[in-house]
Amino acid sequence: MGDDPPISYDVLRDLFERLDRTSTTGYQCDRTFALTERFLRQRGLTIEPMIKWLGKNGAGCDCEVMMNTAAHGRASSATGPLTRATNLASRLTPAH
Repeated sequence: MGDDPPISYDVLRDLFERLDRTSTTGYQCDRTFALTERFLRQRGLTIEPMIKWLGKNGAGCDCEVMMNTAAHGRASSATGPLTRATNLASRLTPAH
């Protein structure tokens, strides 16, 4: 895995939770980071560094964000703020 994310682990957890909630609404991934970008924009966060970090950590679209970056949370903070998010990630199934 790559270095630490350019956002706090609390915000990363919130991103995972947002994507998890969206995945239960019938959302079909369009192989972009549209939801992730919207989430970051709503919080006034810089998009490009986060998208670059996600790519370096195996995510190529919204549905892969949790699936492929959750291990980073376990490695960095096994009992920390990402524990719930990584549990949610195990339930998310990519649409493609």
